[in-house]
Amino acid sequence: MVKKTATDTAVESVNNMYELMLILNPDLRESDVKMKLKEIEETITKAGGKITQEDFWGKKPLAYKIKRQVEGIYMIYNLDLPSSFLAELRAFLRIEKELLRSLIIKLPKGYTYTKYELVVPEEKPRKEKETFKKNISIKHNAPIYRSKKKEEKKEEKTEETASPEKSEAKEAERELELDKKLDQILGGEDLKL
Repeated sequence: MVKKTATDTAVESVNNMYELMLILNPDLRESDVKMKLKEIEETITKAGGKITQEDFWGKKPLAYKIKRQVEGIYMIYNLDLPSSFLAELRAFLRIEKELLRSLIIKLPKGYTYTKYELVVPEEKPRKEKETFKKNISIKHNAPIYRSKKKEEKKEEKTEETASPEKSEAKEAERELELDKKLDQILGGEDLKL
């Protein structure tokens, strides 16, 4: 009986679909990012891999600090790679200084990639917000003191700014009222000594 050794059997290299996510250092210039991504792409194609999909997300916040960074530049590749090259690719990515993180996952058959799009919620018109506040005060029978006080303050300000003569006359009237009240208190009517 002949025993088979590892050298007798050739390792078959089967191509599989993978997704590669890269997070690059956010301090890199745009030209450096392009050079680094081009270098990674060339490494993949030299090994017999094929890039089927690219999605550049740009600079995004990280969930937690990685190498003292709070942001990273994200890039996603869908690859058709020989399975024998996978370990070599991981080793290559591990020694890259500009990479904060990399992740390679095997994709299931029939997987279709959906591109990342930022969805910004629309703002509601201001009229809706104002009517909402009005409805709350009416529904809950909120006191209307605030509006009366505001009106009184507005009236006082308009009177004071209208003419300095009128404001001086009002001050004189207030002083007379205060003097009368003091005379009543000090006049002995209220005091029993």
